[in-house]
Amino acid sequence: MKQPNMKPQKSSLREWLESLLWALALVAIFYALFSNTQVYSYSMKPTLLEGDHLLIWRHGTLSRGDIVTFRTNQPITEAERALLGPIQRIFSMFSNKKTLVKRIIGLPGETIEVREGKVFIDGQVLEENYVPEEGTLGDFYLEIPEGMYVLLGDNRQNSLDSRHPQIGPVPKADIIGKALLRYWPFSKIQIF
Repeated sequence: MKQPNMKPQKSSLREWLESLLWALALVAIFYALFSNTQVYSYSMKPTLLEGDHLLIWRHGTLSRGDIVTFRTNQPITEAERALLGPIQRIFSMFSNKKTLVKRIIGLPGETIEVREGKVFIDGQVLEENYVPEEGTLGDFYLEIPEGMYVLLGDNRQNSLDSRHPQIGPVPKADIIGKALLRYWPFSKIQIF
């Protein structure tokens, strides 16, 4: 009489470790494709408000009008660090630089000009239905270098963005990704 094939039984420790490894692999895959961020200012008002949470897609092409997150050379203050969520606080231990949320306005190789409250791209007025009535503050002119983007907040009266020397045009390598979804607060869920 043949004995049935019996598989050796896994120990509960081994099963637990395999489950943990699968969970870690899924988290790693998720963070390779996506990121998330919280909005900490009113520079994107009225589109985004302080406290909004965004799901960010790390891949794909960048286009004018995309809302993106990007790394800056500005240090995170202790007050700002205190506002970070638990996961973001962990990541901030590896980099003390601020991540900002802005909108792509100027593309590589274009000329951008701000005057009389309006934005001009290569001499043509840019229609921006997301900017409040006050328009864009200040005067600004730039021939955007290759590989760089001009990023502006929607609240053009109060936004630290590419118009300011501390930020300037942003290299593509510093852009983390573009917003796909506002997932918090639930009452304002929106796909971008």
